[in-house]
Amino acid sequence: MPDAEQIIKRFSMCIYFRDSHRGTGTILVQGYDPTLKVLIEDLVESDPDASEEDWIRSFLKGLITSIENYYTLLFGNVNTSVTFTHIIFSYFCQKLIFSYLQLICFYAARQISDKLKKSPSIGSQYPLEECFLIACEATVNPAKLFKKFNLNLDCPFHRYARTSLCNIIQNRVVRDLKLKSVKFSDNGLLRQLSKRQLKIALKEYGINSKDIEIHDLAWQLFKDSFEEFYPPISSDGGRANKLSTIPLSDQQLEQIATRYNQQLQRLAIETQPVTGQDIKKLLATCVQAARASQNQRWIPLEDHGEIQDVESNTFANLIKTERRQELIQVKETILQEFKSLDKPAQQCLMLWLGLEVNQSDLMVFLRVEKQYQVSRQLQRYQKNILKAVTQSYAQAYLSRTLTAKEINEICKDKLDDIKEYLTIYSRDFFSQILDRIFLELISSEERSILIQVFNHSDEYTQVQARHEKSSTSNPELRSRFLEIKHKAQQRFRSVLEEQMHIHVVQNSSLEKCLTNFVDKWLQQNHATLYKQKR
Repeated sequence: MPDAEQIIKRFSMCIYFRDSHRGTGTILVQGYDPTLKVLIEDLVESDPDASEEDWIRSFLKGLITSIENYYTLLFGNVNTSVTFTHIIFSYFCQKLIFSYLQLICFYAARQISDKLKKSPSIGSQYPLEECFLIACEATVNPAKLFKKFNLNLDCPFHRYARTSLCNIIQNRVVRDLKLKSVKFSDNGLLRQLSKRQLKIALKEYGINSKDIEIHDLAWQLFKDSFEEFYPPISSDGGRANKLSTIPLSDQQLEQIATRYNQQLQRLAIETQPVTGQDIKKLLATCVQAARASQNQRWIPLEDHGEIQDVESNTFANLIKTERRQELIQVKETILQEFKSLDKPAQQCLMLWLGLEVNQSDLMVFLRVEKQYQVSRQLQRYQKNILKAVTQSYAQAYLSRTLTAKEINEICKDKLDDIKEYLTIYSRDFFSQILDRIFLELISSEERSILIQVFNHSDEYTQVQARHEKSSTSNPELRSRFLEIKHKAQQRFRSVLEEQMHIHVVQNSSLEKCLTNFVDKWLQQNHATLYKQKR
């Protein structure tokens, strides 16, 4: 027999959020609607065998048919009391359905809110409470919301409702973000457009066919030149500092104009040559047309009756794009703050995180006498970077400056994020040095010997045991392998001493860390050995 108490609770409970007493956010609160509670108790008592699914389908069917019957009664020669009874019946069906959907609204809101948290700038605009309100707004008129739900299907109603509400929240977020133009910068918008999308947007914007061709050419040359103007890696192998959101310079616009004029001649397009400023105007028109087109292409709230895939491509791409842009800016800030530290601080962090040097071996770099002082210093460096990142983020996305108390609260237990990124950065720094060494210093013949060893995993396992007198099947191969590795390791050591201004003492723990790093690099970078010298 169905759980009567559970059914009564589902159809008479209301959910709402309120501020917590401690001021630390909002909390979820549930409360009974007394009128609905009495009503559903009587109904359940009258039919104790009916399940929760039976009741919700019954109320939905009753609501839909009562609305249809109302107009028949209104315009027919029917007693007023009958008409009034239908109005009351419709009213309570709607209230009972709305109450039932409250919990489903909450689950749908939480599901979408968790996705949005992957992009903090979007998540801050659409917290759980906001997503919940969007879902509740849609359930005010359940007859309209579920007009396409087939009451004869076996599909559980709660599953259908949750999927529909997830789509509603997603559609609203996508629509709002497009209307607020926070999805892309101008450069980002131009990059993500397809040729077909641009042509449609320009046509809708009122650009004639001939002019669409020249706008399309300017846009295509911009995309072709993007990686050149905004390289992800600088010439010295480090991460480039120029953000892709920075507008094109006059020099870059002139470069595009030169290529544009050359293409005009090659394609025999009859139009006047352009200048850099003309290119700027053409690209600006493309941006305006694309934004105008996007703002028209949101899915109306009225059309949410169909169940769609919850993992909407538009929604997923929006989150990924926004998240990617945020991460780029966060990483740029981390590196900027890291490089503003003094040289000993940078060296210690990189040696500790990148090569796993013991903190006790870093005392000489920081000029301290106790190991705990090293630990404190390293933690202080990371905290300063984290605070700078937090403040930069608040100014960019929250448009305000945080207080010291707010920063400390946000930064609590967040040092691992900074440590993780600096670890990746440091290891990449050392790995790039080894990449160049094995490509430029180690000959093709020597690399082929290394490859030969790696192709025989049992052989490689034995030559790794440097301190064992292993009887490998090929002692000469083992000897050559160790010789080549020692050659690369010595070069690695000298490059680090030169670039980082440090001295590696023979048989020290630092030299052991270098040896271990070379071993790991060889295990993880077999493909580099196959590359040809440039």
